[in-house]
Amino acid sequence: MFSHFKRIITHEIFEPIRELFYSVIFGSNKITSVYSTEGVLTKTQFLVIIVALSFIYSFFEYFHNSLLTYIAELFLFYAVLTAVQKRCRDFGSSGTFWILIVSCAFIGNMAFHFINIETEEFLRDIHKYVFNFQIITFLALFLIPSKPKPDLELRSPLLKYPLLYVALCWVLAISATWIVSRYTQTGFTFF
Repeated sequence: MFSHFKRIITHEIFEPIRELFYSVIFGSNKITSVYSTEGVLTKTQFLVIIVALSFIYSFFEYFHNSLLTYIAELFLFYAVLTAVQKRCRDFGSSGTFWILIVSCAFIGNMAFHFINIETEEFLRDIHKYVFNFQIITFLALFLIPSKPKPDLELRSPLLKYPLLYVALCWVLAISATWIVSRYTQTGFTFF
């Protein structure tokens, strides 16, 4: 019985993690495959990537409200987008809907980065809803069943030029951060 349990853990948990780690480190692209929108992620691989990115995010959260954390979050966003695109191919979707949801959650999360949300009850509630929305989105992407044969041709029109789309999201996130920071300081008097 123990050998059966060991085989299940080895083949169903550690093997996908090892394969994913190998493809990340030794990806076929010049940039490692985490930053490539090509390919497919199964449910397990998607979960591993999201958990790994969460650990990286948690590490940078140690420097709470710092510019280093803010920059790290900007770069993690690109990795999350590529993971979402790959996961959507696995269940037969171009991913535009999911990419828009993840982008909106990212921009909403970044808007609250440099403020103390504990002092602003209204902003604390909004931040809580944005965070919960983000978690529900990743959980939904994980729970959608895979198709027997993924469609490698599917691609969201938003990620036709992924760097351009990410740059646009970064501009929106930085603008949202400035607006929310300005609101907490002056109560929406911009000038």
